[in-house]
Parts: sequence; structure tokens; C-alpha cells
Amino acid sequence: MRVLIVDDSKEIRAEVRRILHEAAIDIQAMEAENGAVALKVAMQGVDVVLCDIEMPEMDGFQFLRLFRARAENMNVPVILLTGRDVLQEKIFGLESGASDYVTKPFVPGELLARVKVQLKLKALQDDLRQANDRLREMSITDYLTGVFNRRHFSELLSAEFRRSVRYKVPVSLAILDVDHFKDINDNFGHVAGDLVLSELAHLLRHSFRTTDSIARYGGEEFVVLLPHTQVDAAKLAVEKVLAALRALAIGALPKGALTFSAGVACYPSDAVDSPETLITVADAALYKAKGAGRNRVLAG
Repeated sequence: MRVLIVDDSKEIRAEVRRILHEAAIDIQAMEAENGAVALKVAMQGVDVVLCDIEMPEMDGFQFLRLFRARAENMNVPVILLTGRDVLQEKIFGLESGASDYVTKPFVPGELLARVKVQLKLKALQDDLRQANDRLREMSITDYLTGVFNRRHFSELLSAEFRRSVRYKVPVSLAILDVDHFKDINDNFGHVAGDLVLSELAHLLRHSFRTTDSIARYGGEEFVVLLPHTQVDAAKLAVEKVLAALRALAIGALPKGALTFSAGVACYPSDAVDSPETLITVADAALYKAKGAGRNRVLAG
């Protein structure tokens, strides 16, 4: 755990460091002689800050305001140190974002106890935030393939379509469907089918731009959203993926045995005036590709 000690007194900083180390707390202590220096040191990342109020150049209140202005510091505890036991000053500090107060000269046991409490709270908050991040990731991701799920893709599509309309820039959408996927499951088993979907998703993630969005749309269907892309460029990008897929040997399937059919649509076009019609046109092109013999990409 990283503890930042901010005080213009070298002796006070040394005393705080000694108290923390003698308590055998597993920490990395960092120091700063005023708020301005502390802001620079804090950019390395800290878990708790012990900060004096009265300091030259930048006092503790100024430091606290600027420190809290950065999003990454919102949950970092700040314990203010003060030589004045003034109630209004403490209230102002707490209202400004301080987590706790310790009055100098401090009792080592009290200081240590307050630091331990804040470190524990910080660890719990970090664990909770990570758990929430994992839950959010699970809520928008397809469990098998790791790409976005259909619900989240619909949100991305709506937002991107509005952006395309507002700024008058093109947006393309491709729908891909694995050819004869039922035969793969019937002949090689569902484990092989899952492997095919996972490998195709992996290929899609590494074939398109980071600005493109990929999702599993149905059982063996995937969709790709390509912002700022005309239909011809989108079709070419999908054809390159199809060529790469043909060259793969996945599980018991030899090279060339695995293909997909795809349909591509683009806004602006006469047939597209909404996110729903963009999907409809791409879906119609996909069915034409399947009707024309599969293993191909057609534009709507």
C-alpha cells in the first residue's frame, strides 16, 4: 500500500514514517514538503494521503481540492493533519473531501489506527469497484466468445447511427453466419461447434479495427459495426476475414472446411433510414449470399 506523507516539516514526515514502519504495516511511504509537490508525487498512484493543512506554496485545503479534481483520486482517503483543534476548520476540511482528521501533536496509536481504518476502507472499495467492473463486463459480453452480446451491440448501434446522421459520415454493418453449422455440431459434436465460434470470434477481434464493434448476434451469427466506412470498404474487410477463415484448421476441421456467408449494408443509402433498417438490409444481403451458394459476401 502506498502512503503519501505531506508536511513542510521534515521531522514530522520522519516521525510519521517511523510510526508506520514500526507497526510493521506493509507500505511504501512517499513524501512531499507541500501540496504542489504532493500532486506530482500522487500521480504515481497512492492508497492513502496524510496531509498537513498549513504549508507554504500550496496548503492542505488547496491540495485537497486539486487532488479530488482528478477522477482516479476520488476514492483515495486523505487524512488531514493540523496543529489547531478548530471545529470549523475540521468541518470545512471534511466538507471539502477529507476522510479524517488527526490533531498534532498526535498520539502514535491514534494515528496508526486511523491510517489502518482508511487503508482497509480503500481496499474494500477497490475490491467492490473491481467486482462491479467484472459484473459490467459480464453483462455486455457473450460468455462463450468474449465479444459483445446482442443487447449491448444494439446500444452501440443506436449511438453510432445517431452520430453518423448528425455528422453526415458513413457507417456500415456486416452480418456473418457460419455455413452448415448444424452439420458441424452433428458430425463433430457441440464442443467442436463451440470451438469454431470461439476461434471465429478471435479472428474477428484481430481482423478489424479497434474502433469497430463485434458481437455475437445469434447462435452462429456475428455482427460487425464499422464506423466511418463505406459499403465497398466494409465488404472488402469482411472478404479478407473469410479468406483467413478458409485457411484455418480448427479442431478436426481441415483447412477450407469452415466458411461463412455475410451481408453488408451501409448508411447513407436509399434503403436505410434507421438502425433497424440497416440490420434489415444487411440481413437480406446475407440470405442472398446463402442462396447464391454460401461462402461469400454480398452487399445490400
